[in-house]
Order: sequence, then structure tokens, then C-alpha cells
Amino acid sequence: PRKVLTAYFLFRQEVFSDVRRDNPEARMVDITRMIGEMWNNLDPKEKEVYELAYRKNKLKNDKEIEEYEKKYGPIP
Repeated sequence: PRKVLTAYFLFRQEVFSDVRRDNPEARMVDITRMIGEMWNNLDPKEKEVYELAYRKNKLKNDKEIEEYEKKYGPIP
């Protein structure tokens, strides 16, 4: 099982291509900064969509880890 992406990283994953396309000359650090500012200014109701997706993915991942550990033992 892989680690679950946080709400911010789910948002980042969704907007990255658009930000990159709209700012072709920007360096990666600048794109990251822009996305961070977008996240900080995002309406709380919109953020909740990503928070809910994170919690859903986390529950699914926890179940997968539990099944994995039953079969193979604790994850190192």
C-alpha cells in the first residue's frame, strides 16, 4: 500500500498542469509557490472537497494496510 496524498496534494495534482501551461517560463519553485497561494486562498467549502477525498482515501488505505499486514506481517 502507498501513502495517501493529503488534501493539498490532491489539489496540487488537479491544478498543476493548468498552472504550468499558463506559466510556461516559470520555474518549478515558482509554480509550487503559485499553487500554495491558490490553496491558501481557496474557499473553505472548496477545500472541504479535497479534505473529504483525503479522508475517503485514508480509510481505504488503512483497510489495505490491515489486509496486507494480516497476510505478510507488519510493514517495516
